[in-house]
Amino acid sequence: LEKWEEMPLADLPRDEVRQLLDNYQEPLQLIDRAARCERCDWGLSGRLRKQGIATLLPEVQPLRAALRFLSIRARLEMAGGHIDRAVRTLQTGFVLARDVGEAPTLINSLVGNAIAFIAARQVEELIQTEKGPNLYWALTDLPRPFIDLRRPLQGERVAAYATFPGLAEIAADPRA
Repeated sequence: LEKWEEMPLADLPRDEVRQLLDNYQEPLQLIDRAARCERCDWGLSGRLRKQGIATLLPEVQPLRAALRFLSIRARLEMAGGHIDRAVRTLQTGFVLARDVGEAPTLINSLVGNAIAFIAARQVEELIQTEKGPNLYWALTDLPRPFIDLRRPLQGERVAAYATFPGLAEIAADPRA
């Protein structure tokens, strides 16, 4: 996948890429649908309250792979001249990045930023294509910061309180 992400669009083995993407059609459609939802709740807050810093995040790493598949799909769409489809795929990638990055852990924010970086590289490729759109206004309309660290930092505080019972009471005691 990395090789396909880096090679020039003209050299992309379209049939081979299409064949691979056909195997992942259902998960990619689910990601597309999820990206158009109004909000995303990973259910992490409750897990952090119960398990503290021992909370496992098995859903995070596969999302990086999911973005790789979105990235390859966008490249295939660009190579085929389907710019509108490529834009939609990249929108999905940016929503995925934001939703992952704003979950209540710092790990999620790091992965979200990595996903956004991969999507941004493909946007760069898109605007350089022959029929590449002017995305100036769309890109300037992105939130700043793109991934706000407030919620992840709050989640880390919740995890610390769960890991060390009594920490919240000590923090509230001015004599502590």
